[in-house]
Amino acid sequence: MENKILPKIYKSTVIIAFSYAVLLLVYAIYKEFFYVDGTWFHGFTANGFAVLSGLIWIGILLIFKHFINNVFNYSIANGLINAYIIFLGITTLTQLTVIYKSFLVYTSLEEGESFNALSAFASSSILGAILLFISNFAIIVISVLLGIKLSKMNSIYKKLFQILGFTFIGYGIISILGTFDLLGTDIFQFLTKATIVIGIGVIFIKVVNMNNADLNALLISAKKTEIVKVKPENQLQEEKLIEENNFSEIIKHKEKAEVSKPIEDELPLINWDEFKDKELVISYFNSLPEDEVKRIENIIQSKSNQRLSAEQNYQFVLNYIAEKKLYDHQRFLPK
Repeated sequence: MENKILPKIYKSTVIIAFSYAVLLLVYAIYKEFFYVDGTWFHGFTANGFAVLSGLIWIGILLIFKHFINNVFNYSIANGLINAYIIFLGITTLTQLTVIYKSFLVYTSLEEGESFNALSAFASSSILGAILLFISNFAIIVISVLLGIKLSKMNSIYKKLFQILGFTFIGYGIISILGTFDLLGTDIFQFLTKATIVIGIGVIFIKVVNMNNADLNALLISAKKTEIVKVKPENQLQEEKLIEENNFSEIIKHKEKAEVSKPIEDELPLINWDEFKDKELVISYFNSLPEDEVKRIENIIQSKSNQRLSAEQNYQFVLNYIAEKKLYDHQRFLPK
């Protein structure tokens, strides 16, 4: 794995994530204690914050997807993050349309066109409400599925990703309760989302502050551990058996190599200068039929376990005849 040099945008995202979390907490307090439903000012404020929040959240999710893809090599959650961003974009665009239409209504109140503006606002509000409901429900489902994926992510900072994944799941559950107004307040939804953003920021800051060499070493170690864990037991047994067979083959080749020593070790050549019956050996060899010569060569070849040249065959056949005293016709007579 090549050395990973983290882009500077990851460090900037840490600041953005923590700032966005603070903004969510401030807005949660405002929505809980200061928001007045049915007023123009608070309506503009709520929708305006929803658009701003959506744009910031989309940016963080895009960088987060790039982050886990390039740093952790984890692309399984890409589809869910992409779907989350698409539906979040639809929600943000719908809220932006509501702001624009409501602004037209507000500015036309003194121009005598309030009826047309109100009619347009009412029709767009109904369509916007339908789109918002569909998109929000899709985001809730995706949040739960994304949380499951992240909680199962097996890499460095596994505990942090588990916390992040469970928080996504909690956010989805709280959001569905808030959609049907079962909680009576939106503050839990904002707090849970702020926790998600803080969790992402903590993961970013821990990684960007690591030494690149240490980060790569940890990622390689985690990847090897993951490969071992995901392999079925039978596959591990098969690989172990293959390794044992390979080891046995190596031992066999080694033993064969040891057995296949040069023929000089098995059939030491006779010192012909000191051998008085050399002429008899050569005479006996010359009188041998071809079949007998082949038989002796085969015996020598089987002992040597290697190919011999014609000269080597000749020398070793003579050596064999001399050693076995084949030339001595009286060798079997009693002495």
